Amino acid sequence: IAPSGSETFYITFFPSLTQVSTGNVIFTHDASSSPDSIHLTGAGVQPVFSATPSELHFGNVVVGTNKRDSILVRNTGTGSLHIDSVFTDNDVFTVLPTKATIGASRTKRFYISFSPADSGENMGNITFQHDGEDSPTSFPLDGTGVEPIFSVSPSSLSFGNVVVGTVKTDSVIVTNTGTSTL
Repeated sequence: IAPSGSETFYITFFPSLTQVSTGNVIFTHDASSSPDSIHLTGAGVQPVFSATPSELHFGNVVVGTNKRDSILVRNTGTGSLHIDSVFTDNDVFTVLPTKATIGASRTKRFYISFSPADSGENMGNITFQHDGEDSPTSFPLDGTGVEPIFSVSPSSLSFGNVVVGTVKTDSVIVTNTGTSTL
């Protein structure tokens, strides 16, 4: 290095364990103070993704309404957990928020809504893409859209001629052929 000059040396820390590591960089040179050293320390940290519950069952939900539930994500690791994307693979299920950063030993709740458009069973998955091990992580979702269906028989009544001041009674039968209360 020329007089009054300087040179940059890059030192890389690549931890393989979640622990504190220490070391030294020793500079051997032709100045009278040789060798010189600097002390290094760094901590290997790693986020760990876990969530409860591991599946959501919404049960029966009336078509045109929605039901909300949640999954609690916990970072049991030693470094921040970065969740870059959260999504579902079936449009009747939606999730908020769609990303998050969760500090070590912290939690974040994700809210999932089921909004059936039609009667019948719906299945899907919620997927978390994150920087923990085993990413992406998916959990199953299911729910059933239900709705009442009105039918009446007969579809019309004819009372014919009824003498004024008297009463004539007839009846109809109303039936619910749907999957929820009418």
